[in-house]
Amino acid sequence: MSKAGIREIFFQDPTFNANIPYVERVCGLLKKHDFTWTCDIHHKNTDIAVLEMMKNSGCHGVQIGVESYKQESLNEFVPSKSDKAKTKQAFENCKKVGLQTLGYFIFGLNNEGEHDMNSTIDWAIELNPTFASFSTLAPDFGTKCYDEVMSDSINDKKSLYLPTDNSGKPVAINKLETTALRYKMLAKAYVRFYFRQSKMTQHFFKFKNWQNLWLNGYHLLRKKLVWR
Repeated sequence: MSKAGIREIFFQDPTFNANIPYVERVCGLLKKHDFTWTCDIHHKNTDIAVLEMMKNSGCHGVQIGVESYKQESLNEFVPSKSDKAKTKQAFENCKKVGLQTLGYFIFGLNNEGEHDMNSTIDWAIELNPTFASFSTLAPDFGTKCYDEVMSDSINDKKSLYLPTDNSGKPVAINKLETTALRYKMLAKAYVRFYFRQSKMTQHFFKFKNWQNLWLNGYHLLRKKLVWR
């Protein structure tokens, strides 16, 4: 890869930092060949020393799956991420060492309603990653989550006809919401997170390509991404 002129690598592996000796070996190799890189990581094993080692080997950004604020949802679907204090510390440590962060958030877990979705948006704002990605629950075939949501009369035998997210997977709707509410909350999440004065100022002064800025603004207005 180095000889071919490739300079940037993305490790799409949520367990990338599960084994610290492995991370040390990978960082040594990446630093040797002068790569820049980003990766998915778990909120565990995000001590300052580990993150500094990653940054010193060329890492400039990490992506962390937060999923939801609701404790019951975390306990049932992602118990390894149920410790919200560790999640918050992970983002704080990344900021301390100068790594950009992307936080992933999901709407619709564990019969979450509008109140729960608002709490997740508040949680995203409190964590304040550099970027945030909000998506809807799209359970994979063959998982416990898929079987549970499809046993609900709302979704029963409709797996081929359910609305989908941009991945093309079926979107599960629970008893406390509707498809319209789900997408209303998605739009609200992006507006509340990105249209804060502090966040807009942060990205404005870091923007390097003004042509793309104006083009993105133009397309944003055309799509009318405004929460009502």
